[in-house]
Amino acid sequence: SRRVTKPGGLHFEMTGKEVTECVGGTREIKATDLARRYESLCDPRLNQSQALEMAFEAAEILRHQRRDLG
Repeated sequence: SRRVTKPGGLHFEMTGKEVTECVGGTREIKATDLARRYESLCDPRLNQSQALEMAFEAAEILRHQRRDLG
């Protein structure tokens, strides 16, 4: 039988600090802003407001998918 794998979650690096390691968000962080508060020595992290926005966006996508399936 053929098996299909479906991803079961999301993983984002994030911090409660107001870092500027990822572009975008309501604060409109641009590539030129990254050096201002880039603190990570490894993977770039979403700041607190970006992480919250991402959670709401993911929830909205899942809500639409469930509505379309149901």
